[in-house]
Amino acid sequence: MRLLTDSQRQSYLNTWTREKGISTSGLKIIACISMLISHIVQGHMLEKFGIYENLNLFSGNWRISLGAIMLILGRIAFPIFAFLIVNGMFLTSNAEKYIMRLLGFAVISEIPFDLAFNDKIIEFSHQNVFFTLMLAALLIYFLEKIKLKDLTDLHKNLLSIFLVASFCVIANIYNTDYKMFGILGIFLIYLGINSRRSTYAAILFGFFFEASMYLSVYISIPIISMYNGKKGNINKWVFYLFYPIHLLVIYLIRRII
Repeated sequence: MRLLTDSQRQSYLNTWTREKGISTSGLKIIACISMLISHIVQGHMLEKFGIYENLNLFSGNWRISLGAIMLILGRIAFPIFAFLIVNGMFLTSNAEKYIMRLLGFAVISEIPFDLAFNDKIIEFSHQNVFFTLMLAALLIYFLEKIKLKDLTDLHKNLLSIFLVASFCVIANIYNTDYKMFGILGIFLIYLGINSRRSTYAAILFGFFFEASMYLSVYISIPIISMYNGKKGNINKWVFYLFYPIHLLVIYLIRRII
């Protein structure tokens, strides 16, 4: 089922629709490229060439600086994916299937994720980002359901606060990627999604936890500002499959070289 009525959906699209700009597909491409660049160095693929995961941008050693640049460029990805999750929940024709799809790919991606970053088939200490995105989508689903309940505003607000806190605890317990900070960042975008300025402010505050990486996380704001409210023409399954496949490729290349 849809979370928004036709009028709410149109009001939301009016906020983001523009004649020119970047479609949903375009945002996903940018986020995937950013993520890939970061994961190449985070997955230790280039260590044999002296390029490591680090944040020493001005080391004087070009290999160390390159590793830092790759890691920094990767910070652009998560705010874009966070925005797309909220956008997807608002525009999907079936929110339940959307959430189940995220859960399905979280499970599918876990072995490639563990291989790429831990050299193990199964490793339960850290879960991939699809679990974070799925939890955030589920939180949005419940928050929208609360709005429809026959409760006082006070009770709705208290229940919403309890839900957000609960999902943050779950993300921390299972150590999903970005943990509670990822949940809170997406939640803030959700709160401000009906206004461009509020969305940018949400990213500014919600992703401050990564600001120490030379503020590169905020490059995502001008990129998201170019979103034109259009879907794009690339099949959605390409982007879902990209995550586990690129992790598996990183692992295999590292083993070969």
